[in-house]
Amino acid sequence: MSDTTVKRTALVGVIEDLEPDINTLNRGEYPILDNLSRSVNATDSSHGWLIQPMLDRTTVTPLLEGGDGPSADTSARVKRYNQTEIFGEKFFISTTAASVNVAGTLAKEYAEQQALHMVALKEQMERRYSGPAASQADNGSVGRQCAGLEAIIETNYDVAADGDVGGWSTSVFAAPTDSDSSKRDLSAESAFSASYASGELALQGVIQDIYSQGGRATHIIAGPVNKAKISKFSGRGGAQQDASKKMIYAGVDFYDSDFGRLSIVPSTYSRDRTVLVLDFSKIHEAVLNPTKQVELPRAALARKYFMSTERTLVVKNEKALGKIADLTT
Repeated sequence: MSDTTVKRTALVGVIEDLEPDINTLNRGEYPILDNLSRSVNATDSSHGWLIQPMLDRTTVTPLLEGGDGPSADTSARVKRYNQTEIFGEKFFISTTAASVNVAGTLAKEYAEQQALHMVALKEQMERRYSGPAASQADNGSVGRQCAGLEAIIETNYDVAADGDVGGWSTSVFAAPTDSDSSKRDLSAESAFSASYASGELALQGVIQDIYSQGGRATHIIAGPVNKAKISKFSGRGGAQQDASKKMIYAGVDFYDSDFGRLSIVPSTYSRDRTVLVLDFSKIHEAVLNPTKQVELPRAALARKYFMSTERTLVVKNEKALGKIADLTT
């Protein structure tokens, strides 16, 4: 009688060899949300703020001794407001799926879906705040929409000749008009625009304009393509090598301008065709309804959940911000 060897193919009831983690690809980085100066409470769906323009003293007039002093003047305050937008995520789970054990650190499908949709909710807000959307009231068929930074910035900018900057117009922030036929290469050394000979000079010009208005920019937000181009600006030189550490430094995290040092932050949520130049001390958000989750009326064999928040972007003075738009990607 010959010997019998038990092989894997003959086994019944083998426990599945499965790693415990559910793998996602999310860095957890939100350049706008993570750097907002503060959060305030909104009390209405249209949230406003006041801006006091500075008095013009570019010309200084000497005063007469014994005279009445200078002529009295003032500058009119202006009001700006943005619409609170409802951001929401919904997920349904069958009673069967909710009961079984699943792979993953959270063990139950409800917790896995809750975490997944919370990340998606933050992504919605990050894209809206950094983007070109106009402010829009609820018209019965489309909900309220919060204006993004690209729509709010209107003073310090460089856009293509056939593009439009957007900005405040008749009680709303208007969306910018993109130019797809006249995009400019941020890394080009010539013929960038009518105002600037190169992309780097355009960036320097916007930073200077912000400073001339009374602001001081602190951050540059750029998509992956144009973040890499900024790292190759002429002032950067070539990649640096640290032989002792066997390391090459090819990236740039800061830009030292004539008007201060700015952090350069890459973002996969802002549009790669636009580089934002920001002072986050002038940007915050107003929250009408904080993030919450409710359980909806359930089906016989399923549970339904909805998470939402209602908030808007506030720019205390857009003259402290800038943008370079209509870039190649």
